[in-house]
Amino acid sequence: MRPRWMTTIGVLGIIFGCFGLLTAVNTLFMPMILEFQRKAFGAMQADASNGPGMGNAFPQMLEQMLAQPPAWFGPFTVVLGILSLAIAGVYVFGGIWLLLIKPSAPRILCAALIASMVAAVVRTIGLGMAMGPMGFAMGVGSVFGVVIDLILLIVILVHRRDWPQAVLQA
Repeated sequence: MRPRWMTTIGVLGIIFGCFGLLTAVNTLFMPMILEFQRKAFGAMQADASNGPGMGNAFPQMLEQMLAQPPAWFGPFTVVLGILSLAIAGVYVFGGIWLLLIKPSAPRILCAALIASMVAAVVRTIGLGMAMGPMGFAMGVGSVFGVVIDLILLIVILVHRRDWPQAVLQA
């Protein structure tokens, strides 16, 4: 019988790995998404500049949000998106492998968790460098993912002594 912690971490690994796939696709297509937003909100920015009542705060916020990112941002998001896809795939694979009680599962899942945390931090820093405070605000969701990955990593490492017995009992 599989220990409860293995089942829990395996299922959560699959779920959060799938969320990682969605985040990776979002990162991969970030330049196109920003260009679409720039076109969609361009008219709103012009209306806000001409309209009464709001002062300069709203048009300035829109201008900062819709500013052209630096030239390095497009290649950065494509490379990070492809790497994130690979990391999320290994994350899901590690969760499945853990449910199947394979001896290599903890190492695979730990490596995926660490890589996922590094990618989230790099994504947040890159967004912040490219878009300033607005970029950091977009990257704040990555902090939640880092916390989840860290908790899963701690649980696996706490139970690492139980692993050989769990494989033998299965």
